[in-house]
Amino acid sequence: MMVGKNVLDVEVYREHAVGDVVLEVQHMSVDTRVKDVSFQLHAGEILGITGLLGDGKDEVVRALFGDLPLAGGKIFKDGKEIKYRHPAQAKKQGIGLLPSNRKENAIIRDLSVVENMTIVTLDEYTTGPTLQRKKEMEVAQAYKQKLNIKVADMANLIVSLSGGNQQKVVLAKWLTAHPDIMILSNPTQGVDVGAKNEIYSIIMDLAKEGMGIIVTSGEAQEVLKICDRVLVMYHGELKGELSRAEISEEAVMILSTGGVLD
Repeated sequence: MMVGKNVLDVEVYREHAVGDVVLEVQHMSVDTRVKDVSFQLHAGEILGITGLLGDGKDEVVRALFGDLPLAGGKIFKDGKEIKYRHPAQAKKQGIGLLPSNRKENAIIRDLSVVENMTIVTLDEYTTGPTLQRKKEMEVAQAYKQKLNIKVADMANLIVSLSGGNQQKVVLAKWLTAHPDIMILSNPTQGVDVGAKNEIYSIIMDLAKEGMGIIVTSGEAQEVLKICDRVLVMYHGELKGELSRAEISEEAVMILSTGGVLD
């Protein structure tokens, strides 16, 4: 009633091509929280990683982004081993991260919408010490249109936006860097149901363009809606893998609580 249409049963998944392997993780361990995790991500694939709170999915993606050090294992991108110890190095490898808990880890509350959107690629809008504000605004306006970000004035503080539009700005911030791989940690946390479907549609569009996408979520319904394949974690270990046809709330819950599928 509030948004003018039925948004609960909207089908957001769309068939799309899946290409070659773009990322491979072999025997990843992260301190005591992640143990011997291995998986592959393909171009154009939406790979879900789920499990109960504290079961290691957040640590896996933070390690992929250089935010946590590996205790063991290797990471390969496009068939070549990559090593990095800082998110800035992961960015150079073409990896972007939309972190969980937007208010604490993603937005900069004292900056405007345009400043939040361009901060990752700020060096592209500078000549020496001078910021080319016209070029910066042109890029921000392009992503405002592409992601349908509802904002009255791009100079307004980002906290003036709704949660869903803030999340789109954070996503746009990384898309300006043109990553090959995008990690989305709880991508619809704290947004209304209408904005959720918009964000799901954006994710589907990115996959259709060939981007490899990893989505972490504790909501079985979320991974069921958008993922091509789902990895389920239990106590820091990879408990099982579900194809698109096998994904169900029941299967996810059985694996995430340590059970075994028949």
